[in-house]
Parts: sequence; C-alpha cells; structure tokens
Amino acid sequence: MSAIDFKEIPEAHLPSGDQDMFEIFAADFLDAIGYEIVERPSRGPDLGKDLLVRECRKGVGGQTTVRWLVSCKHQAHSGRSVSLDDERNIVERVEGKNCGGFLAFYSTLPSASLAARLKELTSRLRRRPSTVESLKSIYSRRMASQSR
Repeated sequence: MSAIDFKEIPEAHLPSGDQDMFEIFAADFLDAIGYEIVERPSRGPDLGKDLLVRECRKGVGGQTTVRWLVSCKHQAHSGRSVSLDDERNIVERVEGKNCGGFLAFYSTLPSASLAARLKELTSRLRRRPSTVESLKSIYSRRMASQSR
C-alpha cells in the first residue's frame, strides 16, 4: 500500500465545498517539510498561483532565500497527466509574483511535452517538480528521519 492515496482527496473541479482540499494538502505538506507558507490557497481566480512558499537554505556561504510559485494540479481521479495546456506562461507567472522558482505539486505525472518544457526552463528558473513518486519519496524520508 502506498503512503499517499491522492484519490482520497476530493476532485478539484467539482464544486462540492471540498474542491480546495488538494491545495490545502499541498500547503500543509510543504509546511511540514520545512517551507514557509507566504500565501495560502484562496478560492477564485488565482492568476496561475495556487501558493507562494519560501525556502531558506543555509550553507558555508551564508543563507539564501528562494521564493517559489507553487502550481497544484490534482488529476488523480482521471489519471490524466498534467499537460502544457494546464501549465501556460510559467515564466511570466513566476516573474509576475516575484519568485525565483516554480514548484509543480501534481497528483499525477506531467506529460512528456510539459516535462520537456520544464527541463528547458531550468536555465531561467529554479524548478522543483513534485509528482506522486517524488512526494512519496519525500514523505518516506521525512517519516524515517522523525522516527530516529
């Protein structure tokens, strides 16, 4: 059995009153693994931003902060991959929110064309794809480190 069954989270496109649960889950998950939530999910037109988070990185050279634009796509019920049509104008959205990176928080995989587009953007933006498998991996590592 997998650690996370995204089908337990209500579909995002159905006006059930629970249509925001995937974005709320994303905020809670990112907060739990150490991101600072700058802007939480809200209902209504979001101009391509579901969340804004901040990551503080500490190292021998000091501390840097990265602001991430988070895009949540919940397609687990249909099994459909996230396509280029689902993620338009990524650079403009990131720059418009004064962010340094794009964090994809998806319950399914990106399509091959979207994955290629995200790879192309790595020279312009930081990116952190978070799909079903990477989320399970992050979750498992986090749980293992907490049990020590």
